[in-house]
Amino acid sequence: MSESALEASSSASPGLRAAGFLCAALGALLVGVATMLTWVTEATDQPAVVQTTYKGVDLLDGKVALALAVVVLIAILGSRAGTGPSARRGAAIVVVICSFSLIGLSGAAVVTAPSRFVEPVKVGAGPWLALAGGVLVLAGGIMTLAWASAASPASDPELEPDGSTD
Repeated sequence: MSESALEASSSASPGLRAAGFLCAALGALLVGVATMLTWVTEATDQPAVVQTTYKGVDLLDGKVALALAVVVLIAILGSRAGTGPSARRGAAIVVVICSFSLIGLSGAAVVTAPSRFVEPVKVGAGPWLALAGGVLVLAGGIMTLAWASAASPASDPELEPDGSTD
C-alpha cells in the first residue's frame, strides 16, 4: 500500500467506521428478530372464533425483509474487508439501497395490512421493529459510506494515475 493510501485511510475517522458498522449490524439484527415476531393478526368480533396470526416469516414481506437483512450483513462485512475505497463505497451503497427497501417494505406492510387481510386487522410489533431496523441500517450505511468516501480517489489502488483501471 502506498504512503498516500495509508494517510488517506488513517484520516478517515475510525469512530465513524465503527459506528456505521454497529448501526448497520444492529439494524439487520433487529430486522431478523422482527421477522420472527407477529406481523398481522386477523381479529374477529366473535370470541369463539380462533384468531389467525401471521409471523413475518409466514408472509412474503417478512421473507424479503429477512433476505435483505442477510444482504446487509454480507455487505457491511464487505465494506470492512474491501480491498480499496471503491469496493468499500460499493458495499456501503448496497447497504443504503437495502435500507430503503427495508423501510419501504415494512411501511407498506403496516399501511396495506387492512386491505390484504380479513377485517378487522391488528398489526403486530414485527413490521414496526423491521421499520426501526431499516432506519438503523440506513444510518449505518450512510456513516459507512461517509467513512469509505473519506479516502481520496487518488489513493484507490484499483485506479491508475490517469484514472483508468488498467
